[in-house]
Amino acid sequence: MKNQSIFIFCFFTSLYAQDISIPNEIDLKTSVQFALKNHPQINEAQYQKEINVQRLKQGKSNYYPKLDSIYGYKKNFSQLRNETPLEKKQFYAGLEISQKVYDFGRTSDNVKILNENVEVATKVLEQTKEEIAFKTISSYVNVLIQNYQLKVSEEKKNYYSKYRDFIKKQVEVGLKAPFELYNIETEYRNAEIEWIQSKNQSNLAKNQLLFYMGFEQTEPGLINQIKIKEIQPEELESSFNEEKIHQYALNDIQDIYQIAVVHRKDYQIQQKEIYIAKLTKELNTNDYFPTLGASFQHYWNSPDYRLNDNQQKNWELNVFFRVPLFEGFMTKNKVLEADYLIRQQLEKERWIKNQIYLELQTLFSQYTELKEKITYYQEALQYAKENLNLSEKRYINGLGTYLELTNATTLYFNANKNYYDNIFLFYLKKLELYKAMGVLLELL
Repeated sequence: MKNQSIFIFCFFTSLYAQDISIPNEIDLKTSVQFALKNHPQINEAQYQKEINVQRLKQGKSNYYPKLDSIYGYKKNFSQLRNETPLEKKQFYAGLEISQKVYDFGRTSDNVKILNENVEVATKVLEQTKEEIAFKTISSYVNVLIQNYQLKVSEEKKNYYSKYRDFIKKQVEVGLKAPFELYNIETEYRNAEIEWIQSKNQSNLAKNQLLFYMGFEQTEPGLINQIKIKEIQPEELESSFNEEKIHQYALNDIQDIYQIAVVHRKDYQIQQKEIYIAKLTKELNTNDYFPTLGASFQHYWNSPDYRLNDNQQKNWELNVFFRVPLFEGFMTKNKVLEADYLIRQQLEKERWIKNQIYLELQTLFSQYTELKEKITYYQEALQYAKENLNLSEKRYINGLGTYLELTNATTLYFNANKNYYDNIFLFYLKKLELYKAMGVLLELL
């Protein structure tokens, strides 16, 4: 219990450190905020972006001169015919400054590529946030569904318990046959099993939510310390910007697709990849051209390592023009490789557009289907409830059979689950469509 208290204290302390207010119950919006700040995949994508920023700075360093200090030792041995050999040794130290003056766009193209990589990493970060946000929302809705399933299972168990007691009394006075008591005992045990399964599914759903919120789950008591706010399915949209939701009407698949092409991060990333491939071809083509540079050296020579006052001072200025003549067709093959890379990325763009359209078509069809089903699920629940009430009265008054009652009971509880499951899934499917359109984060 002590370790549990320490963990809970650290948990909530970490939340305060991130400037997130802690309500008595965690609602949908708060759970998404936790996920966007704590989930490891988001942090990983953020670090990848920072890595690319540093690579960009490294690429820009070629615009600046390089300053080096030089230290060395030289030994020279020479002999002319039978003359006495001459041996000369020398220590030297100096400074060298060098600068690329012009390289026909090699550095600038490389910087452009690195800058585009930063943009790609930024888009990947946004895409990761969208994925984690939706998975958190989906997990939160799953918690609500499983909690409701648990309530229904408990209600069903209590319902059979009530009739078990009723039938026991009826059997004792000889109004019911013993087999009916055995039947109700069996149904009660099955309801107990269903309740246990629902309880386990509810705990698993909460664990999944905590996982996407980005928190450690090694402490066994954590799941019982955090309360999830219960809301009705219709309240899901109240956690989002309702004005912006109305801007993205889900009426026509073509309109939805046009919005997705503008906002989808994977499509934006692919457009960046095409541009990077074109820059790569341009960069490789530049290897056909010469390079202009300059360097300046100033150094001191001395026969011993002390570099004393009698040392020899030298300076040297070099301006060079390096012209590539032949390198085994490397540049030609690099250019051809980049050309194929461009074609590959263009085909990938076409595939992504088709994939986006298919995904939107599928989700829109599922959304429309669920929207049409809700009314019928609601009506089925009402009829099942009326049927159960009638069957109860008939059975209590001795007019109905036990089979009638159990069928009506099963029908009612199944209709109850189906209605609430599908109304939750309808709103979740709507949010999934917004995610597929690339606008989910805008709605938060």
